[in-house]
This record gives sequence, structure tokens and C-alpha cells, in this order.
Amino acid sequence: MRRRIPRSRGAVSGTVIVLLGLWTALVPLVGPYFHYAMHSNEHWQWFIDRGWLEVLPGLVAIAGGLLLMRATTRAGASFGAMLALAAGLWLVIGPNVSALWHHGAIVIGPPMGAHTVTRVLEWLGFFHAAGALVVLFSSYALGFLAALPLRDERVVGTGGVKTGRRRWRAPAARPVPAGEAPADEDTRVTTPA
Repeated sequence: MRRRIPRSRGAVSGTVIVLLGLWTALVPLVGPYFHYAMHSNEHWQWFIDRGWLEVLPGLVAIAGGLLLMRATTRAGASFGAMLALAAGLWLVIGPNVSALWHHGAIVIGPPMGAHTVTRVLEWLGFFHAAGALVVLFSSYALGFLAALPLRDERVVGTGGVKTGRRRWRAPAARPVPAGEAPADEDTRVTTPA
């Protein structure tokens, strides 16, 4: 059974994740226009590591954010949030993991900033802070989805509980046959004579 949720449940997190994904995918290509670059000061320059470590996780985050924004079921929204979570985690750990295929060297850098503060901001903006923010918002969306009730239950008057489209009524009290003592004083039901 598909659990439908309102589209607005993932809209804010999904929008922020899409914006962060756009930033992550585009900043390595257009950042040099603003003197904000890693590895090379040339804009629109392509490296295979740039594709695997920056552009690909940005595109995956965009896809996850869009799924999260447009999902109408819990499963669809959860899948989008999980995609975004994977992209954010890869942004955080990707530069260090890339040392596995470069014989122990991290070749995505160095940051091109002139000052130490600028170089730190480049590492944060390209990888660590952007990835941590994607992880934060996708984790928030997953936690929010997990906290949603499995079915919509509202008390309607005193006649019962409305669940989905059907209305459930509490069973009527059954009369106690004559000569039988009730099990509990509080549950005794009198029958008309």
C-alpha cells in the first residue's frame, strides 16, 4: 500500500538541496571567474577528478532534491533524501577517498586562493561545508519522513476514529445475560426489563 504524503513535506529541504547541488556542480567550472578555484584558475576546465568528486555529486544532489520536492509518497521522498545523503557524504569524504586511485596523493587541490583564509574557504565551499549542508538537510528530511504517522487518524466527535476513507466505530456494549455477574463493576451493562 502506497503511503501518500503532501508535496509540501519535502519542499524546503528539497529546494535547499537543489541549490547546494547547483553550487557544487557549477562552482568548479565558473568559480575561476571570481578567483575562487581549486587545482586550476582556468574556467570551464575539465578533469576526470573534477567530474567524479565535484560535478557528479552535485548532479546527484540535484536529482535527490528534485525527487524530494516532487514526491507524493513516503517511498519517493525517502529515495530522494537518500540520494541527496549519498551525494553529501561523497562530497565530504570524496577528496580523501580519491587517494585510493592516485597512490596515496590527493590531487584535486591545491586551492588557488592567495591567503590562508581564502584557501580554507575554497576547501569548505567546494567540498566539506557544501557536503555537510547536503547531509544536514537530507537527514532532516529523512527524520521528518520517519516521524510522519503511518495513517492519518483524527478523532471525529465521540463516535469513533476516522482512518483514511472509512469510519471506525467502537463496538457497542453487549448486554449481560440475567443471572450472570459482570466481571468488573465498571463494565456492568444493565438491560431493560
